[in-house]
Amino acid sequence: MPRKKKDCFTESLSKTIITTFAMPSSSEDELSDHDRELSGPSEKKSTKVLEMTKTGQASQPKSVGGVEAVEDLIRQIEEYNFASELTEFLIQKLQFLSNIFVNRPRDIRLAIREEIVNTVIAPIVEKFRNRETLHLTTIYDLQARPVGIEERTYQAKIRSCEESIEKLKAQLQLANADLSTLNKDLNATAKGLLESTKEVKAIIKKYQPSFADVLQMRPPPTSSQVPYITQRSEHVVLLRPKTQGTTSDENKKVVETALVCRNSAARVNRISKVSNGGVIIEAPTAADLDALKLEFGCIPNIENQFSVSEPKRRRPQVIILRLDNSVDKDRLTKGLAAKNHYLCDTKNKPLFEVNFPIKGRRTTNWVISVDSTCYKRLFSEQGVYFEFSRFKYDNFFSVKQCRHCRLFGHTTKWCPRAKEVLCTNCGMDHLASECKKISCVNCIFSNQRYRTNFDVSHGPFDRKNCECFFKQKDNLVRMMDYGPTPAPLN
Repeated sequence: MPRKKKDCFTESLSKTIITTFAMPSSSEDELSDHDRELSGPSEKKSTKVLEMTKTGQASQPKSVGGVEAVEDLIRQIEEYNFASELTEFLIQKLQFLSNIFVNRPRDIRLAIREEIVNTVIAPIVEKFRNRETLHLTTIYDLQARPVGIEERTYQAKIRSCEESIEKLKAQLQLANADLSTLNKDLNATAKGLLESTKEVKAIIKKYQPSFADVLQMRPPPTSSQVPYITQRSEHVVLLRPKTQGTTSDENKKVVETALVCRNSAARVNRISKVSNGGVIIEAPTAADLDALKLEFGCIPNIENQFSVSEPKRRRPQVIILRLDNSVDKDRLTKGLAAKNHYLCDTKNKPLFEVNFPIKGRRTTNWVISVDSTCYKRLFSEQGVYFEFSRFKYDNFFSVKQCRHCRLFGHTTKWCPRAKEVLCTNCGMDHLASECKKISCVNCIFSNQRYRTNFDVSHGPFDRKNCECFFKQKDNLVRMMDYGPTPAPLN
């Protein structure tokens, strides 16, 4: 209890006690002058009692009733450990009451004195003590009182806790406000995303491109790695001689003579020579090809001398560049099949075949033949993977050219002029020291035999300017199976 409230309460208590015992009794006329002086104003009484207490003149005989009860209250107040000022004040008032009991025993009877102490004064003191104790109990921890912690320390802690609580409440209110704002923004964003998703789905449903459209939308490849498209007609028939010893030129004349004598109505685009004395005939349509087959069955010379069949196209070849020299054929086959799944069928059987290497000083280029089912897929990739590296590749055209005579169509091993001394510059029948200018023997023979107008001012191994090489390359492409030709787009 604050000090001001305690003082007010003690003053009211003292006034109650004084007014109670200062009231005149029924036999007031019989009082002596000394008693009347004692029953005067409260201020005079209190002053006189204080003086009597200090000088020790007042006596408190044990035989007077009510005095022992007052002394018990004084001891209780001292044991309760009130504030020093409050304790002194209460003791003075109770001693004043004890003096009244002693000085006026006749006016205040014993029963009345006991009743006054028990019913008025003791309850007031007890109520005052209980009130302070209950007030402290609601605020402080009573266990701290024996330790010696002052009440003001707990009051300061309580105030700081209340301030912290108020600050936390304010922060919580701000956080709730921010959270509500974020919830609104989140709901708006979610609605926007749902609307965007609906629009995208609507666009996707309106237009779903086909596979051909996707292929058209893809940018064209910028490098030289471009898959070739079959240019050769599908309507061809192959004639192979049953007996060896004849050349392709002789067999071609036999076929042409038989068709002219027969006066066949079948149309023919061209008759070309193939290896081992064979002849291949190309027709413009399937009906013409069927008519040719029927004609060959009716001509005894052709049926007896040749075997007629539809030629099988060669698999296209690809060269893989700059592999390590330690790689062999078996290792390359297993490595390509393990890292490039599209080069194998559903049973993990390779759709390619490793043909031969072209070795260099530091690296080796490998030539492989690829099946038509995976050829175009191969050129849609960025490279082929082998072990832990990616390697570049390109189309490979194995145009046969002799290193001795410089002519196309055969190799040095099968050169018919292997014993002759030829020029190493142009391939003509003179010495290299007598060669006046560089010229291409293949283009010279083509101009003489087929009446072409090819430029001959380049070397026979020039792959960029030799038109005969381009012709050989085109013939080789026509014989390759690059897969079905895509239909023209309208």
